Amino acid sequence: GPFVEAIWLVRHSFDYIGLSQESPGLLGGPKIYFFTIYPTYLALLMKVIGHPKTFLLVNHLFVFGFGAMVIVLAREILLKLFDERISLLGAVFLLSIPLFQSQVELINMEMPTLLFVMLAVYHLVNKNIRLAVFFSMLAPLVKGYGVFVCLTVSAGGVFLFFLESEPVRRLKILLWSTLPLIFACGLAYFSERGGTYGMAEGVDISLVGPWQGIREIFEHSSIYLYLSSLAVFLLSAILPAAKKQTVRLRELLKHHGVEFTLFLGAGAWFLVMSFSTYILPRYRLILIPFLVFCSLIAFHSLFKSGKRTQRLLACLIFFSFLNSYGLTVEPYKLGQPSNLEHNLQYRSGARLYMRLAKELEDRFSNFTIVAPYVIAQNLAFPEVGYVHKALDVVIYEMPALYGNIKNYEGYQKLDFKKTVWVGLDAGAPDYPVGPGDQVIAEVSEGDKRAVVFLGGTAIEKRYLVVKKYNQMLGAKALSEGSLMLRGAQTPQ
Repeated sequence: GPFVEAIWLVRHSFDYIGLSQESPGLLGGPKIYFFTIYPTYLALLMKVIGHPKTFLLVNHLFVFGFGAMVIVLAREILLKLFDERISLLGAVFLLSIPLFQSQVELINMEMPTLLFVMLAVYHLVNKNIRLAVFFSMLAPLVKGYGVFVCLTVSAGGVFLFFLESEPVRRLKILLWSTLPLIFACGLAYFSERGGTYGMAEGVDISLVGPWQGIREIFEHSSIYLYLSSLAVFLLSAILPAAKKQTVRLRELLKHHGVEFTLFLGAGAWFLVMSFSTYILPRYRLILIPFLVFCSLIAFHSLFKSGKRTQRLLACLIFFSFLNSYGLTVEPYKLGQPSNLEHNLQYRSGARLYMRLAKELEDRFSNFTIVAPYVIAQNLAFPEVGYVHKALDVVIYEMPALYGNIKNYEGYQKLDFKKTVWVGLDAGAPDYPVGPGDQVIAEVSEGDKRAVVFLGGTAIEKRYLVVKKYNQMLGAKALSEGSLMLRGAQTPQ
């Protein structure tokens, strides 16, 4: 992800013009988050610090700081609605959620994006439209789907417009409120035009499009928690006013403006994600604070008891910390790197990758190593701290057009006497290790396992089938052997 782009920038002296002409990530190029600032942030840290482990340490410390600020902001927002005890417990509950625990330890783009989202919402509920606009535009500059907070601030600004009585201030609020919307549209336009999402001449493997994520949204419990919370809140807010026959928008916004803003934020996230083909676990980190806010509002509206709300939060905190390692969920397989993001199970995967890299560097550094996505990058880039020197790496299942990584192009390109293969135990009985392959080393951590083997028969078979299938589709824009995209199924 962003590390690939950051390493490319460091190695090419921050040549952004050159990067703009590279292939997008889904075609194997390093241009993955071109219209964001996060790769530049990583590249600057790499350049200034130099030493890989020190760079990782500093990066982690920054993420811990971002996470701490998110919790503080969550408590400040809750104080707009609840007393100090409920607000503190609500913030601790957010911290206790397994996904939040994992993401505050990982150095992904999600935590800094969430920080800017929370800053924007915090200033919006405090009626500081200028700072809300500023931070709302920073969020998508870290990661694109942060545009949902731009929509939230624009709509929240309309709320403030209705509440303001002074004409000049109303006009200023309205003008400020249009900026995030214009900014979001412009960013989406230039990202698509720039090929960031995988568009290329004659090939459409874009992961972004109208309503592509609807099915996945409704397969997850978060949408039902949100909708039920919204229904409870609307009934509790509108029914008392309806009994008095005085349901006026201005009065509702005056008494429930913060609540409307928070429900609007969650709704905007679902709207933006309805355009995404894949909603990875970490993408939901940005939604979690809003779900905590919305569900607390609904529960408190329903029972109108601070004591009950406190008891509920105490129980939820206990259960969440107990579930940090996925106690009540089925263990996740390694297959895709994102599979371990849900909770602290990711630590087993990280330790496995570290032990595997050491094994390969110590025993097979003079061999060509054929490895899957992420592992190949770990071995090819000393900058990410897994190895001390770049190894001779061939990647399968995912294209790579950067660094010294070579794409898998079949048996004829390999010297079998000097080649080893790497596979993760993803649950398939005959892939990536085929029936005739010979396992020569095994590395395990907890219930996670990786193997080093000879042969590669199953990988070669899948490569030939996918290659033929792609030729039938006429995908001329991709280089030969680069269509084994992550998550692709072998055609029948």
